Amino acid sequence: MPHIMVVDATPADRRLMANLLADAPQCSVVEAGGVEQALTLARLVPLDLVLADVGADASTEELQGLELLEQLSAEQPLLPIIVVAGRGDEDVAREALQSSAVGYVPKSRLLSDLLPAVEQVLDVAADDRGKMTVQALQTRQSTAFEMENDPGCVAAVVKHVTTQCCRFGITTEQEQVRVAVALEEAILNAMIHGNLEVGSELRERPDDAFRRLIEQRRKEPEFASRRVQLQCEVDTQHARIVIRDEGPGFDIRLLPDPRDADYLLRASGRGVLLMRTFMDEVVYNDAGNEVTLVKRRTAAAPLVSQAPA
Repeated sequence: MPHIMVVDATPADRRLMANLLADAPQCSVVEAGGVEQALTLARLVPLDLVLADVGADASTEELQGLELLEQLSAEQPLLPIIVVAGRGDEDVAREALQSSAVGYVPKSRLLSDLLPAVEQVLDVAADDRGKMTVQALQTRQSTAFEMENDPGCVAAVVKHVTTQCCRFGITTEQEQVRVAVALEEAILNAMIHGNLEVGSELRERPDDAFRRLIEQRRKEPEFASRRVQLQCEVDTQHARIVIRDEGPGFDIRLLPDPRDADYLLRASGRGVLLMRTFMDEVVYNDAGNEVTLVKRRTAAAPLVSQAPA
């Protein structure tokens, strides 16, 4: 049953809105005439929606315009608020919508517009809560991506994967950054060194030959048609990310030794070093065109039911 609070300094308007909501099926309504009463009720009653008058006329009584929205949003940022206001208060309503309100109903149209607006917001909010519940119950997720050789798309993919790692309790928020660095290096290696076949030795040159060759080969059909495939499986114990390119591969025996401090000073080779440092496992296939990264859940990371959605 949705719990709705109606806040209006004018008793007649407050009663009108409450009566209109009484026609809605399985709806519980509480009323407040001012900021303090509304905040007290919001702290005591688990609310699903607030209808609040923020018009200029409200400030003549207890209610102080946008003050309620500001305080409610600060205390309960996920609580949806629909504002109502009379003629001449459009600017106040616009300000409310720009800050935290999710809807607006003019007082002159309460009879026709109030219930549809309320039902719309409640449906959307219920859908969001349902997604959060499903996510809290979920114990495994598989995702697949196919990427062109565009470094500009890497950040969004990395963000998605690391968010899942954090939500499933694989990493803490602090570790999330380290995993993001490792994933970005692995994807860029697949794009640049794998699909575009641009050697890392060009990084050692003082000019921009490395960047220019990347841009050139991104336009050549032989290289541009190649894609990077990423498959990610995350559960409550570990994340397993497989990244595969369509290039010729390389001799994996030439990979740098992670114990070799010299690689920290080089322009090339540091990506693999970071991957091996930040992930629990980094395994290449024999052809050298596929790498599997594994990150196991740390003791400090929260369980999936406690993680943010």
